[in-house]
Amino acid sequence: RWWLISHNEVFVHANNLPNPSPLKGGFAQNRLFVGVGHQLTRRTYLETGYLAFYTNQPNPQHDNLRHNWHTWLVFKL
Repeated sequence: RWWLISHNEVFVHANNLPNPSPLKGGFAQNRLFVGVGHQLTRRTYLETGYLAFYTNQPNPQHDNLRHNWHTWLVFKL
């Protein structure tokens, strides 16, 4: 059995931190995952796919978009 997977996580700083911290309230990071899953046995399945991980920094020149490939082998107890 195969299935498609997608999820999007948005993280927000709820507060401004006191100076000299550069962290301000608002958008912090976003994680977008798209992949597939496959059931190997009744209690084991594999999920794999692409993860885009964007972090918002105080200086826009330091914003970071990382491209990752993630694979999970899951055992149900």
